[in-house]
Amino acid sequence: MKNDEIISKIETLMQAINKLKPLSKELEAKIFQKFRLDWNYHSNAIEGNSLNLGETHAFIMEGLTAKGKPLKDHLDIKGHDEAIDFIGEMIFNEQYFTEKEIRELHKLILVEPYISKAQTQEGIPTQKIIKLGEYKSSPNHVKTQSGAIHYYALPQETPARMNDLMNWLKENAENYHPLVLSAIFHHKFVEIHPFDDGNGRMARLLMNFILMKNHFPPVVIKMEDRNAYYFALSNADSGNTNEFIEFIGKNLIYSLEIYLKGARGESIEELGDFEKELLLYKKKLEVKNKLEFSWSEELQKEEVELFLNNFFIKLRNKIAKLTDLFFKFDYFLVVKSKTIHSKLSSEFQKMRYYSTDYDSNSFYLVRTDANNLIQYIDDFQNFNIKNNIAIFQFRGFKFNKIPFDFEIQFHVFFGEYFVEIFMKSSPEVNFDIENQCFNDVNLTNISENKNFDKLLLKKKYREVLDESEVSEIIENTGKLILENIKKEELTRNRQ
Repeated sequence: MKNDEIISKIETLMQAINKLKPLSKELEAKIFQKFRLDWNYHSNAIEGNSLNLGETHAFIMEGLTAKGKPLKDHLDIKGHDEAIDFIGEMIFNEQYFTEKEIRELHKLILVEPYISKAQTQEGIPTQKIIKLGEYKSSPNHVKTQSGAIHYYALPQETPARMNDLMNWLKENAENYHPLVLSAIFHHKFVEIHPFDDGNGRMARLLMNFILMKNHFPPVVIKMEDRNAYYFALSNADSGNTNEFIEFIGKNLIYSLEIYLKGARGESIEELGDFEKELLLYKKKLEVKNKLEFSWSEELQKEEVELFLNNFFIKLRNKIAKLTDLFFKFDYFLVVKSKTIHSKLSSEFQKMRYYSTDYDSNSFYLVRTDANNLIQYIDDFQNFNIKNNIAIFQFRGFKFNKIPFDFEIQFHVFFGEYFVEIFMKSSPEVNFDIENQCFNDVNLTNISENKNFDKLLLKKKYREVLDESEVSEIIENTGKLILENIKKEELTRNRQ
C-alpha cells in the first residue's frame, strides 16, 4: 500500500468508528486498557525489558511481580505506565507538549538515575550515569545490523536541535495528516537521540501523543516487528521517510481495526491473550495460596513476633496517653511461644529477665524486674493454647470521689486460618496477675464469646498489614477505650 492508500484506509476506519460514537465510558476504558497493556509491554520489550507479555499484564493489573526478574525491569514498566497517564491528562486538558513536558516524561519512564554500560568513540568500554530529564552530556551512538556505527546529534548540538524540532512541529501541525506528522516527528526525535537512554520509548510516547491528540488510537509497535521497525527507521536516515510512514500507517490501521471491533461489541482478544489471562490467573492463585496458610507452630511464632514488635508497642504508646487520668499504670504480656524472647525488638531486649524453672523441657515463667512482662514459654509438644494476651491496668481514676480501676485485655487468638484480636474491658482489676492461670481460655466459637467488647482485627497468616492499617486499628482502639472509661466514670458518678 502506498501512503495515500494507507491514509484513505485510515480515514474510512475513522468514519466507521465515529458513526458508533459516543461509546459508553466502560467500553472506552475496556478498549483503551488493551492498547495500554500491549503498549507498555511491547515498547519496553523492544528495548530489552525481560518481563514477558503475561508478566507485564499481571504487574500492571494486579501489582504482581515476576519472580527472578530485575527490579529495574518492573520500574521501567511502572514508569512507562505512569507516562501514559501523563500524556492522557495533557490531552484531556487540551495541552500540547513542549520541551518541558518532554523532560518530565523522561523522568517518569526512567524512574530513578542508574549507571549504564557504554563505549567511547574509540570502542573502549566505559560507564555513564543516566540522569533523568536532562539532555545527554556525552555522545551516544549505536551499531547497526551491518556493523556500521550510527552517530546521533552531539551533546552541544542537542538543545538547538530540539528547539528546531519543536518549531517544526508547531509550524507543520496543520500541514500534514496526523499519521505523517507523528511518524516524521518520531524519526526526527530518534535522529537527535536527545537523552542518554530511553529515546526509543520517548519517541513512541510522543508519536502516540500526536495521534491521540487528533483522536486516533495509539500505535503499538510489536516486539516481533522490531527488525522491520529498525529497518524502516534506518531507511529514513537516508532521506526515505515514506517507508517509515508506511510502517507506522499499517500499525495504525491495525489499532483502528481493533478499536472498531471493540466499538461494535466484538471480541478484541488476539492470539496470545489466552496465555496472558492464564498467567494472570495463575499468579493470583499463587498469591492467594501464600495468604491462606493453615496454623502451624512456625506461623504462630512469626505472628507473635509481629504482634509484639509492630502492633503491641504502638498500641501501648497510644494507651499510655491515658495514664494521667489515673494514679498508676501497669502493662503485662502473656505469650505462649518458644524462644520468642530472643527475637523481640530492641525495646524489649533492654529488659533484664530472670526465671523460675518449673520444667526445663516443658514450661517455665519469665518476667522482668519492672514487673511488666509475663512470658509463658511452651515447648509446643502439647500446643493447644493458641492465644496471647496483653493486659493494661489503670488504677485509681483521679477525678472521682471514689477512685476506680480499669483493665483492658487484648486477646490474640490463632485459629486454623486466621489471627484475631479481641478487646475486653472491665472495671475489675486482677492484682495478683503473676499467679493467674491463663491456660483455661476457651477457644470454641471465640467470635461469639460475649466476654469480649469488640473484634479489632482479623487477618490471614502472613497477610502483612501496612502501616496505615495498623495505625487506623490502634487509633480506633484508643477511641473505644476512652469511650469505655467515660461510661464507667458516668456510672460511678451516679452511685
